Amino acid sequence: KAAAFTVARAGRAADLAFLLVGLEKCRSDPLSLILLQLWWAWTALRCPAWAWPTMVAILLPVISWRSGGPPPSARDSLYVADEDDKGNIVERTQRAVAGAAQVQQNILQITDVLTGIVVPVEKVKFALTGEDPFTSAVFSGLVMIISVMAGISLQLLILFADWGLLRPIVWLLGGCLLMPQSCRQVLLNVSLDLSELQKKYAGGDQLSRMASAMWLRVPDAVETSHLDLCLRYTLELVPQ
Repeated sequence: KAAAFTVARAGRAADLAFLLVGLEKCRSDPLSLILLQLWWAWTALRCPAWAWPTMVAILLPVISWRSGGPPPSARDSLYVADEDDKGNIVERTQRAVAGAAQVQQNILQITDVLTGIVVPVEKVKFALTGEDPFTSAVFSGLVMIISVMAGISLQLLILFADWGLLRPIVWLLGGCLLMPQSCRQVLLNVSLDLSELQKKYAGGDQLSRMASAMWLRVPDAVETSHLDLCLRYTLELVPQ
């Protein structure tokens, strides 16, 4: 029960959705929207880099005030032990069983998160070891392509900074994100249409499916162990 209480408390502490609620209220109100856009224009275009944390610190209390603060806790009692003194034996037993089930569910969720982090690392390690030459060659080619694209992007950022275009681009993107929901929906629809055209004429969707299928074929540590066991005990080469 104490573990379930601690996990639930940590989840409530990490929940910052009320800030998004406050930001949405600022974007919906005309006066707040104008002030928000002026704040972002000054921060992105004219404010020196060392003052950016200060500008963010100025905005956070305003957003928190507009949101009304985090929602109150759903718990009825202050202490965990208070629940044991309420109800009859059946109700206390039901609460104990529900608490144990909640602990088990939280442990399973944490396990799923860790598995989702570990499996890609195991796949990358397998691709780098060279146990499968074809997989290693394809993976090395993809790494080379990604590194070249990253280098080109970095060079473009340097050129934009030299030409004085980096801050206007950041201001334009941030200004679009700070627009009301209706305007952002229009921009989202336009971007989806452009994405569909890109997939239709450039074959981006087919390339992504091929890359996804290739990634699924790369074994993780458990699958690699199964392959090793098969090679060791089920496949025997008999010399002629």
